[in-house]
Amino acid sequence: MATSCSKCGSTKIIPDAHTYETAGGGALVACVSANPSAMIFKETKSGYLKAKICGDCGYAELYVDNASELHAAYEKSLRAVEA
Repeated sequence: MATSCSKCGSTKIIPDAHTYETAGGGALVACVSANPSAMIFKETKSGYLKAKICGDCGYAELYVDNASELHAAYEKSLRAVEA
């Protein structure tokens, strides 16, 4: 992961800030269903959203640690729609 801000170039980076929904306090999650048209058993994959935050300009980027797993589910969903 980049060690400088993609907006201003600063190296004052908070690399793994956790994200939470404020009302319920739960962690934010990105979800991708491999079989979105299924009534049940959608084969949903999820990943916790983390943030990289610039300590100078405040720019923030969200990311997940398991991006390849989520992308594989997305690719599978495209094949399911085509079938």
